[in-house]
Amino acid sequence: MKSIITILVAVYFSPIGVKAQEIDWSKTTNWKMYDVPRIHYNSPIDSLSQFDSVRLSLQTLQQFFSSVTKIPKEIRPYWEGVYICTAQTETGQRIEVYVSTFGGFFMNGNTMDCYEIPDERKEDWQKYFKDEWMSIKRASR
Repeated sequence: MKSIITILVAVYFSPIGVKAQEIDWSKTTNWKMYDVPRIHYNSPIDSLSQFDSVRLSLQTLQQFFSSVTKIPKEIRPYWEGVYICTAQTETGQRIEVYVSTFGGFFMNGNTMDCYEIPDERKEDWQKYFKDEWMSIKRASR
């Protein structure tokens, strides 16, 4: 737990030298969730393929993304755990996405921008990711 907090704190305060284009999350594709041991949380995106994974439902995610809002930089959510995912933007760029295990929010691993799911959808969001996480665990037995 301490290592994830250290990583997230370091990520939050890392300088971003290039202004990235805002992502339209409803147009992202090729979502995958990975079973990444904590010791490998700093692994490059290209090395994630060595870990067990599950492809996430684009239809389900697009329902959540229809009303996602960006969290202002000065308001940082509290992280208790993380699912490590990847997605492809509409420009074809593959990005890492960190999804909170207990909150209704996620973070773009490239820009460190955080986004929030509406309150009325947070429980469904958390259940969806927990169920997908459990499917990875069942498949790896």
